[in-house]
Amino acid sequence: MCVMFLRMYFVVRALFNYSVYSDAYSRNICKNHDFYPGFRFICKSSLSNNPETTVFSMFFFFTLVLAFILRVCEISYTYTLSPDGSFNTISMFGQTFLTQVYVIIITMTTVGYGDYSPDTDLGKVVCCFVALFGAFMVGLVVLIVSKAFELRKD
Repeated sequence: MCVMFLRMYFVVRALFNYSVYSDAYSRNICKNHDFYPGFRFICKSSLSNNPETTVFSMFFFFTLVLAFILRVCEISYTYTLSPDGSFNTISMFGQTFLTQVYVIIITMTTVGYGDYSPDTDLGKVVCCFVALFGAFMVGLVVLIVSKAFELRKD
């Protein structure tokens, strides 16, 4: 599990390190204006230049990551008894990854059908975080849609 998060971290880091907003020209402009072209600068620049792409890619990325976290929290392990009396086999019971993605999207958009819900306490904590994060993401989507329908020439 740790290796999977490390891979995701390196993918995100590579995307930020090789973005248009972190090249030598951007670093030079930032240096002339006395600030560092870090994570906040890249996020703000991409949100101001490509808001639709940035928000929907954030929504997609965080949906997959949070579904993976929920799946890890909700997997239950059952030890089966072998014929000689020892516990040697582990069977994993849990829902599919697609079901976890469905639960995350339904929770994020605050629909909450109630057909699937977390069973463990840790899964419930993850879903509470997802609900709060979903309110933030829905707010961003509303902001972007309102800017798209603005009646000004820019």
